[in-house]
Amino acid sequence: MDFNKEQDFEDWFKASNQKFQKFKGIISRNLLKQKDGTEGSKYIAVMELENEQAYVNLQSSDVHKNTLLGLIAIIDDMPVKTIYETVYSINTKSLITND
Repeated sequence: MDFNKEQDFEDWFKASNQKFQKFKGIISRNLLKQKDGTEGSKYIAVMELENEQAYVNLQSSDVHKNTLLGLIAIIDDMPVKTIYETVYSINTKSLITND
């Protein structure tokens, strides 16, 4: 990604999170940025969904289509979508107790 477009991309992601936060089936959506200082930083977006049907519903929604149009205006190449299934996880927020 062009270094000059990074802020536009981050702003788009933040705004799109506001649109997606009301979408049924989304557990979380995060934007991760590579920290090695490489010019033209690399990003990865991770979206956690309740199930595969939530993904299908999201992909076919007007919210997704309209949000994608905003992304196309910013980036040079479309991101590659890869679907993963959680095998093991930990959520430390749910492990915190007052003991």
